[in-house]
Amino acid sequence: MLLQITHSTTYRYSAPVEIQPHQLRFEPRHDGAQDTLDFRLKIFPRPAGITEQIDVEGNLVRLAWFEGAHQEFKIEAETIVETRRANPFDFLRPPAELSLCRIYSKQESESLAPYLVRESPQRSTSVDQLAAEIASQTHHDPLDFLIALNQEICNRIEFKHRDQGEPLAPWKTLERGSGACRDTAVLFIDACRSVGLAARFASGYHLNPDTDQANELHGWVEVFLPNAGWRGIDPTVGIWIANEHVTVAASAHANLCAPASGAYCGQATASLDTEVTIRKIDDDMIASTIDLIREHFSHRRR
Repeated sequence: MLLQITHSTTYRYSAPVEIQPHQLRFEPRHDGAQDTLDFRLKIFPRPAGITEQIDVEGNLVRLAWFEGAHQEFKIEAETIVETRRANPFDFLRPPAELSLCRIYSKQESESLAPYLVRESPQRSTSVDQLAAEIASQTHHDPLDFLIALNQEICNRIEFKHRDQGEPLAPWKTLERGSGACRDTAVLFIDACRSVGLAARFASGYHLNPDTDQANELHGWVEVFLPNAGWRGIDPTVGIWIANEHVTVAASAHANLCAPASGAYCGQATASLDTEVTIRKIDDDMIASTIDLIREHFSHRRR
């Protein structure tokens, strides 16, 4: 499936400010499930410098720095990405002898350590109970546990839009019975970690043609399974990740997936506006789109 994505982020300041270096995460990652065919990034004001980096968790990050004082900071990303995972279960089921809490080898456990640490265990008794009940119901089978947990959280937690703010604590989302996608994802992650499954936060875009709601940046979960690697699960809508999701970044910590992170210096207040559009490129448009991409890269080589 070919998807065209535009993502605009605009910060406006009540007085001129000095924009500090910013980390930008807008380009979708390249892996076996998706490939970015074209990516264009526009930044205003024009950075004094910009460099591409790979962060500690393998995400593509651009670091931009600026000169002078400004009252507006705008980032526009345009992407054409091909998604290739029609079947989210295209993997071998973990061996029958593997169960929750005994699923990883010693080497895997060491590498996955950051994704097994719970961030707020002191208040997560209710999350422990939920995970334990589902583990018992599914006979501690890792895959069955994930399928059941996904459906349980999707059914129990009502989606509630929230533009800004850190994710709620997992126990608080469970207590309220509602939350934004990042709240639901963090709850799912905590439940996984409580039974020994490595889980991390993922952010990106979701094409949902069945809703009238405006598109926006979306958050979900990735869980590491033997024979499958990192696999995405979206508990907000109750599905496993396939062609209609595009991943930009993933991390043990949700805040490290933010599309833009940085600060400013100055006595001013700031406002934020974002706009995301996602469009499926129809079959009759694919050839012309590929021609445009080739032309773009041809100009870049000159």
